[in-house]
Amino acid sequence: MVKNKKSGKKFLVLGITMTILAILFVFYALNNTQKSYPWNNYITYMIYISYITINVIIYFLAWKYIKKHRKE
Repeated sequence: MVKNKKSGKKFLVLGITMTILAILFVFYALNNTQKSYPWNNYITYMIYISYITINVIIYFLAWKYIKKHRKE
């Protein structure tokens, strides 16, 4: 059962790291408005939505594993 506890902590660390990277990217993007992607905005928004969705799933998995471990 120790594996669940470690998995929860790994997911939590991964989620926090992804959130910090997203915040750093936003600050970088706001300070460098002259740069752009070689594709249209639809693809960019799909990438952003995918990243946010994966981040939410990772936080959910961390919460699930940590909660399951506390019950045991």
